[in-house]
Amino acid sequence: MEVLEKFGRQTVTEEDVARLEIALRRIAKDWESRGMGGEESIIKLFGPENSKRIANMFAAWRELRNREGTGKLDRAMEKKDLEGIAKLLVEFLPMNQDFLELAADNFLKRLSADGGVLHHVPSE
Repeated sequence: MEVLEKFGRQTVTEEDVARLEIALRRIAKDWESRGMGGEESIIKLFGPENSKRIANMFAAWRELRNREGTGKLDRAMEKKDLEGIAKLLVEFLPMNQDFLELAADNFLKRLSADGGVLHHVPSE
């Protein structure tokens, strides 16, 4: 999600929209190719103390971007609404930062619990 930070802190150009679309598609393809599982698998990785927060983040992201292409960001990108895209990304940045912090904390907890060895949790 560092991609959002890059595009959310500057004036967005049409070239940026094309790069953003490519970056988001690559992230999705990479995620799928690694067999990372769906939202439920990811939410479980964060444990009960953070599962609701992560679920809310997924729900908020689906409002912006989804498989059907009906999210606010999907529509703004399709229309090349440069101002709208920038506004949506800036609004989402705090949640994005929160997710990155939770993910880093979760990674460190899992790493230390496994004695310094992190094991892949297969998707269901």
